[in-house]
Amino acid sequence: MKRTRFLTLTAVSLISFFLTQCKKDDTVYNVYFYTSKDTTEVRLSLFIDDKYKGEIPYLSQKPTYDNDSLKHLAFSLTLTSGKYNITAKDASGIVKSEQIVKIKNNSTSVRGKIGGQELTGKDNCIIVGLF
Repeated sequence: MKRTRFLTLTAVSLISFFLTQCKKDDTVYNVYFYTSKDTTEVRLSLFIDDKYKGEIPYLSQKPTYDNDSLKHLAFSLTLTSGKYNITAKDASGIVKSEQIVKIKNNSTSVRGKIGGQELTGKDNCIIVGLF
């Protein structure tokens, strides 16, 4: 009886300890989107998890972390840590680029599905090129 009670208390204590150790990563990232493909005739629209976010601008040069004037020409928004389905569509709704992006603990990963993409990250800044 004492042993069963001891094991139960130990199990409850361990579960409580491990549950309190789980921390949600709610870091906010500044994410900048651009396309390196000249789209003067075809504008690309950005969708994140199937929700329209805005137009993706064409930039002849890749934005960098240190070049604020070029970086701010890109379409920007904030995202928290998580997994996102990022899609670029033309005016007819045809998908030109699609990928799954995971952002967590200052690390990023991308898995391309359609088209091309380039993703770089530094601190809380992420630059995403779609083409």
